[in-house]
Amino acid sequence: MTRIFQTQSHAAIDAPAEDVFAAITDPTRWPDWHPASILVDLPGPVAATGTTFLEVVALADTTARLRWRTDAASPPTMWMINARTEFGAVAATVTVSFRIVPLGSGAIEVKRSMVTALATETALPRALRAYFGSPEPHDAYLAAVKNHLESAAA
Repeated sequence: MTRIFQTQSHAAIDAPAEDVFAAITDPTRWPDWHPASILVDLPGPVAATGTTFLEVVALADTTARLRWRTDAASPPTMWMINARTEFGAVAATVTVSFRIVPLGSGAIEVKRSMVTALATETALPRALRAYFGSPEPHDAYLAAVKNHLESAAA
């Protein structure tokens, strides 16, 4: 059985779109900003289509290695990545997209969407349902990016 989860988060950030794009396409900062990310290993910039990098996350009393691939990029307005991994006996395919939209005030809005397909023959662990079904950890990530960019500009 496969379960599909989708979360959406957004944040208005008072920073140039180029700076926001540079921040979200820098996975080496994810362990500082995203509550599940514990390690990122990448060979260089990841904003180009076809680029891959490795992230290790901790969820539901287990760690998983996600091999991310940039599927599409249009600096400074869009970045889409996907990964496949396993959380114990649960196979996962994750697609994350970021859209950066100018606001009339000179700020920008970051829209983050994550679609996750979890395949398992057993009951889905509660912690995985909570993580993939809730926007809270992803809202926290965007809040950390916003705080970093706005405090750097102050």
